[in-house]
Amino acid sequence: MTVTTGVLRFERENPARTDELVGTVDATDPAGVHAAVAQARSAQRAWATMDLGARAAAVRAGADLVAAEIDDLAVLMARETGKVLPDCRGELGFAVTVLRWSADRAEELLVDEVVDDAAGRLLIRRRPYGVVAAVTPWNAPVILAALKLGPALVSGNVVVVKPSPLAPFAIARVIELLAAALVSHGAPEGVVQTVQGDAETATALVSHPGVDRVAFTGGEQLDDPGDGERRQR
Repeated sequence: MTVTTGVLRFERENPARTDELVGTVDATDPAGVHAAVAQARSAQRAWATMDLGARAAAVRAGADLVAAEIDDLAVLMARETGKVLPDCRGELGFAVTVLRWSADRAEELLVDEVVDDAAGRLLIRRRPYGVVAAVTPWNAPVILAALKLGPALVSGNVVVVKPSPLAPFAIARVIELLAAALVSHGAPEGVVQTVQGDAETATALVSHPGVDRVAFTGGEQLDDPGDGERRQR
């Protein structure tokens, strides 16, 4: 699902053929970001209470849908990023592997653990954080999102992804496929979403009080240097 309620529109040309328009995308304004986070928070409880095996199966199904579209997605990524086609195909394959790995290892890594020794008996239970904001760059838009999405989703978190406006299309399609797979496996709408835009959208997302954790890939310079506490969460 992609939430786009703003009036600012970005055009993305092929950096290898600058006269070729890849597409346009509407920026998500702060009100749209709020709506996305609110829907994510509403969906998180039901997603987290689903059986761990069911969550893993849903993520695995999403990976399968992405795998079925790798060739088309690779062409789209090459057009929007300027990377060569084999590189894009390899990135998408790696992303599928990461999602499948997260699903396959979920029950091994996330089940309750009992430590019973001379010091006593300890029960370790792993619980999701809640709403995760994932901000990703242009140069590896899908794999850097997948590395955040896979572990977060199988753990019972919900994720709102904000990709770079320089590479918004391939990852948006991947999110659509994941969302469709999750819903078809019993998840509520809003478990995984995309918001589009530039620094204004990113700032609205990471500073939103409904966001519990931020996963960020990029440079050290951010728009709001006064919000260090949230960036460290």
